[in-house]
Amino acid sequence: GARLALGSIRPRELLALAHSLKQIPDLITLLAPLEEPLWHDIRSHLHSQESWVAGIKRALADDPPPLIREGGVIRPGFDATLDELRGMGGDTATAIARFEAAERERTGLAGLRIGFHRVHGYYLELTRSQASQAPAHYERRQTLKGVERFTTPELRAFEDRVLSAEARALARERELYETLVSD
Repeated sequence: GARLALGSIRPRELLALAHSLKQIPDLITLLAPLEEPLWHDIRSHLHSQESWVAGIKRALADDPPPLIREGGVIRPGFDATLDELRGMGGDTATAIARFEAAERERTGLAGLRIGFHRVHGYYLELTRSQASQAPAHYERRQTLKGVERFTTPELRAFEDRVLSAEARALARERELYETLVSD
C-alpha cells in the first residue's frame, strides 16, 4: 500500500500485491447480496482495480528480480521497443563466441579467450607465454599474475554496441515499470 503510493514498491512486492488483489472478483461475488450503500461504493472501486491487476500480470515477468535495476522485470512480448533493445544486446554470448573463434583462427593462438570484467569491460586474454605473440594491434589493458588482457578497436566497438543497447533496455524497462506503478 504505502510503498505503492510513494512509487517505491519493488517488482516482487508489486507482483505479490497483484496476486492478492486477484481475489477481488471472489470477494465481490461473496459480498454481492449486501445492500449497504457503502458496499456499492466499495464494489465500484474494487471493479476498477481488476483491470489494473490484469495489466500488472500482463506486464511483469513471472519471477521478476528484486530490484528494477537488475533488468528482466518486464515480460518479453509486453513492449515491442523493449524487446527490440533486448534483442540488440541479447545474443551477446553467441557474438562473443564467434568473435573469439575468429580471433583464434586469425592469430593462431589457441589459448586466446574473451572475458568480461565489470570495471574493465570486454577483454582478450592470453597466458603470459602467449602474450609475446599478440598481434601489434592488440592494446594491453591489464597485466595479472599469469595472464595478459588486451583490447582491440573491434572489441571496443562491440562492447559499446552491447552496453548501449543494455543501458537503453534498462531505461525503457524502468520507464514502463514506473508507468505501471503510477497508474
